[in-house]
Amino acid sequence: MRKLLWQLHGWLGLSAGLGLLLVGLSGSLLVFHVELAALFSPERHVVDPTATAVLTTPVGPVSDRTLSAQPAPLPTSTATGTRPDHLADPAITTTPLALDTALRRIEQQLPEYELTGWQLQNEHPDRAQHLYLIRRGTNEWLTTTFDPYTGRVLGAPHRYDEALHGWLVEFHSALFAGDLGVAFAGLLAIGLCLLGLSGAYLHRDFWRHFFTLRWARGARILCSDLHKFIGIASMPLNLALGFTGAYWNLSHTAVHLVEEEHEQAVIDRRLYPESLSLAAAVADSAARLPGFRANFISLPSDPTHPTVILWGAVEPRPLLARAYSSTVSYDPATGEHLRTNDFRATGPWKRFVDTFEAVHFGAFGGLPTKTLWCLAGLAPAALALSGFAIWALRRRGSRSGLRSDPMRRADAPAANPKEPVTDRSNSPACLPK
Repeated sequence: MRKLLWQLHGWLGLSAGLGLLLVGLSGSLLVFHVELAALFSPERHVVDPTATAVLTTPVGPVSDRTLSAQPAPLPTSTATGTRPDHLADPAITTTPLALDTALRRIEQQLPEYELTGWQLQNEHPDRAQHLYLIRRGTNEWLTTTFDPYTGRVLGAPHRYDEALHGWLVEFHSALFAGDLGVAFAGLLAIGLCLLGLSGAYLHRDFWRHFFTLRWARGARILCSDLHKFIGIASMPLNLALGFTGAYWNLSHTAVHLVEEEHEQAVIDRRLYPESLSLAAAVADSAARLPGFRANFISLPSDPTHPTVILWGAVEPRPLLARAYSSTVSYDPATGEHLRTNDFRATGPWKRFVDTFEAVHFGAFGGLPTKTLWCLAGLAPAALALSGFAIWALRRRGSRSGLRSDPMRRADAPAANPKEPVTDRSNSPACLPK
C-alpha cells in the first residue's frame, strides 16, 4: 500500500507539476495585485484624498491623450463650502464628491459609454475607484478608474484582461483557455489537495527529521529533504488554497454545463433616468439595514429588468467575511425599494463559502498574511521543481547503475566482444544432480 501511494504521489506530481507551477506563480502575484498596479501605473490607481475637486475644461470624452490634461478648480457644491461625504465609516475623514455629483462627472467624460458597475473604495481612500462600462451599441464590458476627489476619469476604458489584475485573474483561473481552462485549473486544485494529503501520510513521521537537510549526501537526497520540508510546511495552506480553488472552478463548470450561459444584451441607451439619486438609495439602504455600507453599485445592464443593486456589508463584519455579501435593490425609474438580502440571515454553508475569497488570497491580515500567502503560492512551484529533480536524478542513477552492471540489462552487450553473454541457466549450479 505504501509503495503504491509513493508511485501515485510521484506520477500525480509529475503530471500536474507544470500546471501547479504556473497557477502558483500567478496566484502569488495576485496576492499583491493592488501594490503592483500602484507601482507600475500609479496615475491610474493611486489618488490623493486631500486633492481639490476639479472639472476638466472643456469637458469631453476621456482618452489616453487627455489623461494628463490639467483640470480647472470646481466650485464647492454646498452652501457651507464643503463637499458632502457619503462614507459611513467615521475612521475615514476624507471627503470625496457626493455620489450624484460624481455620477454626472463620469457621464460627462464618458458620453459614449454606459456605467454598469462602480466599485467604491470605502476602506481604502487612497485607491482609485473602479468603473465598469459598456460602450453604446456593443455588449462588451470594459473598465477604467476614477478619482472621487477630483472628479476625473483616469484613463480610456479598456478590456478587463488588458490590465495587470485582469490578466493575472484570467491566467490563474483559466490559463487563458476559457471554460475548458477553468475546469482544468479546478482539477489541478484537486491534485494539489491529493498531493498534500498523500505527502502528509507518506511523511507522517516528519517531526523526527523535519529540519534536517543532508547537504553531504548528494543532490537527490538534498532535493528529497527540501521537497519534504516545503511540502509539510506549506500543506495546511495548500489544502486551503486547493479546496477553495477547486470549489470555485468546478462549481462554475457544473453551472455552465447545467444552465445556459447568460449573454449580455447590447446597450444602445441609458437604462436609468436623469433623476436617479444614488445618494438617496445609499441613505435608504443604511436605514433599512442599520450599519449597512454600500461598497459596490450595480447600475442597470439588462434592458428587460433594469435594477440598481447596492452590494455591501453590515459593519462591523466578521474577520473573513466579504464586503459585498448583502444587497439592497431599487427600481431605477422610480427609486422604489425592491428587495433586501441580509447575508446574516443565510445558512452556515453560504457563510462558510463567503470566507473563501479572504482565505484564498490572504486578504484579511494586512502585509503579514499577504506575505505568507505569497510564499504559499510559490510552494507548488518549488515542490514541482524539486519533485522533478528527484525523479530525474533517480532516473539518471538507475541508468548509470545499469551501465555499470551489464548483467542487469536485457539488451546489454557481452562483457568480452569475442564471447557471448553467459547463459546462467546452463551453469553447473543449475544442472540436475
